[in-house]
Amino acid sequence: SDVYKRQGINAEYGGRIRMAMAWGSLAVRPAAVMPLARLCTTSAAQSFTITRTASKQLPVYSDMKNGRTKFVTVVRRIRGDIQAFEEGLSQVTGGAEMRRRMGSVEVKGDHRTEVRKWLSGLGF
Repeated sequence: SDVYKRQGINAEYGGRIRMAMAWGSLAVRPAAVMPLARLCTTSAAQSFTITRTASKQLPVYSDMKNGRTKFVTVVRRIRGDIQAFEEGLSQVTGGAEMRRRMGSVEVKGDHRTEVRKWLSGLGF
């Protein structure tokens, strides 16, 4: 803590800087280390959370099933009330068939752009 005060580093970032140095990145400055609140965007009005990927993209993907004859949209990194998420997603996709997986939801059809616009509008 005294070392951080002498160098003018906020104590909140101290642990993260120490971790970054342990990983071998010695050129880390306090301004380059973001608080965790900025990395995981949440909406206070929503009972679920969608965390972005490491490249700051929404985790909305496409997949081909059943011998490349069935196209599905996959939303991953869902935390919280999955039921509330599925209700909102159902409205966006026009009631398309959904399947719940571990930490993700598959929606029948190509709804990637609509789902991304919806999640962006919610603040994720």
